[in-house]
Amino acid sequence: MNLIALISAVIGVLLLMFVVLFGNKLANRWLRYFAIVVGISIALAITGSVPVLFGDTDLSTSSKAGEYLLYLGILFAGIKSIFFKNKKLASSSHKDYYKMEDHGMARADKCIMEGKEITVEKALIIRDTSPSGRRKSLGFSCIECGKAVRPHKAGGNGSAHFEHLERNPQCQLSDPFR
Repeated sequence: MNLIALISAVIGVLLLMFVVLFGNKLANRWLRYFAIVVGISIALAITGSVPVLFGDTDLSTSSKAGEYLLYLGILFAGIKSIFFKNKKLASSSHKDYYKMEDHGMARADKCIMEGKEITVEKALIIRDTSPSGRRKSLGFSCIECGKAVRPHKAGGNGSAHFEHLERNPQCQLSDPFR
């Protein structure tokens, strides 16, 4: 085992861990992906350069370091997926009133009604016990942007949640495909 290659692979994995753990705090999914790609590229470049900095100009040492980086990266990914399985990836400012669905989109599970915060379960009970003619004027509003929302029961595509009556591109909780 080449000690210089192992040291450079460990340096590369530490850099990769830093990028992954702090990149996951970005609210925008594409920025997270970009951070990961940049982190992997920089980790590979540094892993290949460290042996040269130690004075080892043999190309096989750098390639061995890349191989070790691959093994340690797979180990890191496995450990991260086990221990950080239930962590939310979006910014913490919205953590109290939305859930991240499996497809990465934020789903509101609370809204405002008559100035008070209520859960989607309570809103569904209010909706279901109201006369059908009054259902559109119940006054549910988005907890982030204040626009009108309606509660939806849990179904095949996800958990119970609120959905905007009209799409709002400025709201993080509005469905971008509506």
